[in-house]
Amino acid sequence: MQDAEPTAALSQIADFETLATYTDRFASSARTRVDVVTPNLEPQLYDRPAFVAAVERFALDRRDARVRILVADAQAAVRYSRRLIPLTRRLPSVFELRQLRPKHADSPRALLIIDGRHVIDRPQGGRPDGVASEDSPGRAKPYAETFEALYAESDPHTEFRGLQL
Repeated sequence: MQDAEPTAALSQIADFETLATYTDRFASSARTRVDVVTPNLEPQLYDRPAFVAAVERFALDRRDARVRILVADAQAAVRYSRRLIPLTRRLPSVFELRQLRPKHADSPRALLIIDGRHVIDRPQGGRPDGVASEDSPGRAKPYAETFEALYAESDPHTEFRGLQL
């Protein structure tokens, strides 16, 4: 990616523990925006107490906080999430969950982009293998642009709405 800072390190991720460490560290550092692309909300990663606590703190502490999550399979996301989906329903002004259009839902890629400067890119979502780039806006820019394009073409999904009594 041509805009990358020459000193920005690109770290390989080969196991779940490393992936979880980067995910939690990046989420804990969020200041304005958390963007996620995931096949099914990957509960083993995004429904863990550490991640949910980090995004909850971010959502409650920051007036301009925004969390946007794009999923390929909305039904699986709702079915298997015991912590994150209830949080999104509790704080709908911060969280926005949308379903990828079918033409994009077949892509297995998973992304986590924090504030347009931290990125985790996993070519095969659901697997931990990928790369992490920390504090590198130049390296994050093409990923953020990809996210924006996917977001623009995604749709709200009824599975993400809570029941109003």
